[in-house]
Parts: sequence; structure tokens; C-alpha cells
Amino acid sequence: MNVVHINSFDRGGGAAIAVKRINDALINSGVNSKVLVQKKSGKEENISEASSNFLSKINYLFRFTFDESYIRLLTKQERGRFSNSAVGVDITNHSLVRDADVINFHWINGGFLSINSLQKLKRMNKPIVWTLHDMWAFTGGCHYSLECEKYLIECAQCPSLRFHGKKDISNKIFNYKKKLYSDFNLSIVTCSKWLSDEVRRSDLLKDKNVFVIPNPLNTEMFNPGNKNDSREKLKLDKEKFILLIGAMNLKDKRKGFAYLISALKYISDNFNEQSRNIELVTFGKPNKEDFDDLPYKIHQLGVIKGEKTLIDLYRASDIYIAPSIQDNLPNTVAESITCGTPVVAFRIGGMPDMIEHMKNGYLAEVKSYKDLANGIITLMRETELREEMKMKCREKAVRLFDETGAANSYLKVYENILNSHIKD
Repeated sequence: MNVVHINSFDRGGGAAIAVKRINDALINSGVNSKVLVQKKSGKEENISEASSNFLSKINYLFRFTFDESYIRLLTKQERGRFSNSAVGVDITNHSLVRDADVINFHWINGGFLSINSLQKLKRMNKPIVWTLHDMWAFTGGCHYSLECEKYLIECAQCPSLRFHGKKDISNKIFNYKKKLYSDFNLSIVTCSKWLSDEVRRSDLLKDKNVFVIPNPLNTEMFNPGNKNDSREKLKLDKEKFILLIGAMNLKDKRKGFAYLISALKYISDNFNEQSRNIELVTFGKPNKEDFDDLPYKIHQLGVIKGEKTLIDLYRASDIYIAPSIQDNLPNTVAESITCGTPVVAFRIGGMPDMIEHMKNGYLAEVKSYKDLANGIITLMRETELREEMKMKCREKAVRLFDETGAANSYLKVYENILNSHIKD
């Protein structure tokens, strides 16, 4: 079986990481699986660029610049990304697409595939699976809808747009997609139960087959290891209580940064003795000045290059905090529990798939910074509970993120859609 995964990039973002892991799991199970991207940054043999000649690179820069400019000028960045899918490239003549038995879409935005591009792929009459990493496939353009549920009926008057109305761009995109999805041999995969429920509720994709397959993870590489050894490598105090905080766009309210800051302030104001022992470790985009109002020592490590350092970060930390108020199945949470580090998060999205409250982490009441703080203090005070959680984190992760299990689940989806295609 020949499978090609379509994703905008091979580096940067959770989808790129997930695609590589899914592709590797399939290859290890004997599948001829490849990845096709519009812009390749790495050197992996199984990942190809859609086109690498000079003119195509200029065309890519135009598409990408147009897409990013649209986002900056016409959308409200605090509501997260909005993709209009107006520009894209035709990949139907690429050998990986022509030779594929199954085409598997992933994150296709950033100027890669437009609605018109998808129409051309649809006309190839090949079985297509779409692994959703966010909500874009069934909305009028937003990747996460926050409190808006217009995608259940019809998108219009979009709160993510600076200029909106009954026939705004969200309404046009929604109806373009509706036309596209009619009589489309398309199956949907989500990595969380929450996103599968949203697909089934949506007007655009409610009639499609939906499968839930958690993203795989190499649980032999990501493992608990030795905390003190990792702290020594990272030059962190072995006696401090380390809170790990991952990358977040401070302008995107979905990431919940404001709730995190409020929770940390609440701890410093109300739990003075405990707060003196806390140190923060951040990686990714946050800058140290973002935490200026907090009375904690902060270790800002920036973007982490290489999984070994990332693994040491999880091992060295006592708790990982994920304050998002809407999310799918974040790689960082999966990686943390696989390394035996409990996670404190809000009870939203795919978090309950990974975190069992007071068993391998803490699920706080949504948008309650006080309950988020309570989760941190609870795990800090109850040492024995935290040690039990470490073991249960690992047990949960090994069951949930098994690479062979994920590959077998994808193969069943592919075989199901291929058999239906043959009968049709």
C-alpha cells in the first residue's frame, strides 16, 4: 500500500511533529508511507518538497506572504489563526500523489492547498483521509472557534474577522467547503475524542466517517529517566520545585496565558511559604519580561533543538502546566506524561483523553485560575500522590501513544476506505 501524507511543513508546529511520528510508525509497520510538504527544512529521506525549482520557490513565497499578510491585516490575532484558502498549488501531478493508493491530508494551510487545490485532488477519485489537527476543515476559516459555534449551522458574521457581515469571507469559505465535501470520498481522523465530537456536530462534516486515533509517540525514547541527572545537565537546582511552561503565543487568548499568570500570582499572594520554593522553566516563545510581575526565578530556555534536551526538560520538572482554554491533543502534554511528569491543565478539548483527574494529573475547572493554582499547590504539597502520578502517567502514555497500535489503526482506516472505493 502506498500512502502519501500532505502537510504544509516538515518543521515547526504540532502538526509537523505529529505527521512525522505517524509516518515513522507506518513505515516501521511495513507500509510504503511518504510525506509531501510545500517547504522542506529538514533532511529526512521520507519527506519530499512539492516542487523545488526556482519559480516554484518564488511562487511559494508569494502564497505564504499573501496568507500571512491576510491574517495580520484582516483578522483578530487574539482569536488565533484564520486561513482563507484563497491561494494554493496543484499537486495532482506530483509522483507521490499519482502513485498513492491513499492520500492523507494533515495541516494544509499557509498557502499550500486552496479550496481549488482540494477540488483538483477530489477529481482524481482517490480515497482520501484527513487527519485533523484543529477545527479548520469544518469552519469558515478559524482554526479554533473559542466560544463561537456558528460552524454548527453556517459561518457568517465571523468574530475572528475585522470586517464581517452576513456574506463575509467566512460565509464564502464555509459554502465553498460545503460544495467541495458533497460526494467526496473522504474519511476523517481526529486524535482526540473532543475533536471527533465537534466533527460530528458540524454542518460540513457530520455525514463523514470519523475515527479517533491518538498521535503516536516513541515511548522508548520518551521515558522518565533520572530527575537529578537531567537537572544537572540543565543546571537546575535539585532542591527547587520546577514548573515547566511550554511555548505559547501571548496574543492568542486560546493558549490561556492570562489564566496562567493569574494562577501564579495567586500562589505567590496566598501560599507564601510554598511559592518561595518554586522556580519556572519556560521553553519556546515566551520572553522573560512576560513574567516580570511574578516573584519567581525564571529559566528561559527558548526554542529547544533536539528531542534529547526536550526529554531532559520533562524529566527535570515536577509539573508541566498547560493552560489552554481550547486545544486538541497537544504534543507537549503527551510528551510530558510519557516522561512521567504530571500535567495541570483545564478540563477542555483532548486533555481528559490524556489526564485522569487526581490520578496522573489535575484537571482544573475551565477558566478558573484559582483552580489551576489549586492543582499546582495540591501536587506540590502531596509528594506521595505526585510520585504515584508519575507511574500512572507512564502507564497511561504507553497504552495511549503506542506506535504499533496507531499504525494498525491507520491501516484499518485505509483498508476500510479502499474497500469502499472498490465497491463504488
